[in-house]
Amino acid sequence: MKKNKRSLKFTAAGLAAAFLIFPTVAEADTHSRHGDDIIIAVDGLENEQAALLVHAAYTADIWYNDGGVENGWRYLDNLDVTAELDLERAIGWKGATAFIYGLYNNGYSLSELTGDGQTVSNIETGEQAVRLYEAWIEQEFGASSKVKIGLFDLNSEFDALETSSLFINSAHGIGSDIAQSGENGPSIFPLTSLAVRIQTQLADGLTVRAAILDGVPGDPERPSRTTIKLNDGALFIGELDWTNGNSRILAGAWGYSKKQDRLDGSGKSTSNGYYLRGETLLREGAQGNISAFARIGVASDEVHPYGFFLSGGVAAEFGEKHMAGLAVAHARSSDISRSPLADPELALETETAIELTLASQVSKDLSIQPSIQYIINPGADKGLPDALAVGIRASVGF
Repeated sequence: MKKNKRSLKFTAAGLAAAFLIFPTVAEADTHSRHGDDIIIAVDGLENEQAALLVHAAYTADIWYNDGGVENGWRYLDNLDVTAELDLERAIGWKGATAFIYGLYNNGYSLSELTGDGQTVSNIETGEQAVRLYEAWIEQEFGASSKVKIGLFDLNSEFDALETSSLFINSAHGIGSDIAQSGENGPSIFPLTSLAVRIQTQLADGLTVRAAILDGVPGDPERPSRTTIKLNDGALFIGELDWTNGNSRILAGAWGYSKKQDRLDGSGKSTSNGYYLRGETLLREGAQGNISAFARIGVASDEVHPYGFFLSGGVAAEFGEKHMAGLAVAHARSSDISRSPLADPELALETETAIELTLASQVSKDLSIQPSIQYIINPGADKGLPDALAVGIRASVGF
């Protein structure tokens, strides 16, 4: 279960193109290709007239875990490269944008040490791979509607709030109720599927978005590859997004067209769920703001290990370069998980993750973020001791 993230990712073709386009970044803020007059810019050197924006970033985590399955160290990393092309400036296609996003991860797992089910680090993948992560075209219709088609991370728009994005635990990116769903997960980090997303603004502060996505991202038999197969059913998701002053509320529902295997092995059943999520500004001051968020979600008990999810937290700014936060994510096992027919001693319970973190912008391109996470009942397994994971994250953009 992954996700806060949109950390750093890499596509060989994208990076090669970047080097071909930009002989030397230091030469100028922008560079015009002769013949087609497409102005391009790189991260940190953007220009309002740029048709093509290229960004890259590298994130590295170092963790030590005590408790859970096993004590030990882990090094996780994540490399992103993105390219966004304004098609109107480039070729005159009015209201259209093209986007490509590649990523690389070393594939090491911290959760194999902690034993947790919600995933301590939102850049953990468990598979070493170079992937095409997103590739889509978005078309605007008038001033209030947009349609996006292509490989799409649903958490880039659905079930996503600014306040919770500070935290490293994956459960604060997308709720564990959604993240656990599907044969190969939903279309989120690190595997995405082909999708169509429609978004329209109904009134001031009120937006509705909906998407249809391939029900099985990638290929479960080849987890390190980006694969598109359209015979595995579909995932439907819809969300109302309401903003009023300094407060924002999201209300969403999701479901799969194809029934999933029941946990008790007695056949198949429907996979769906609902969530309500919000954030608000508690205090605004010259030295920084204090914000809070909360989320509640449910998933159908018959096919999901977790039937109920609850999270919340507070984030505070200190000046312009520092943020600190405390957050909790609580997942409760579904009825079938808590009462397995075979062996009641193996019944799952709840997992609670508590995170304390501090993020500092050391320079324009470098940030450092230590995180301490205490996992109560990892994996909702009452036989495992609690786990304490202590880590530090460094992110650099270029």
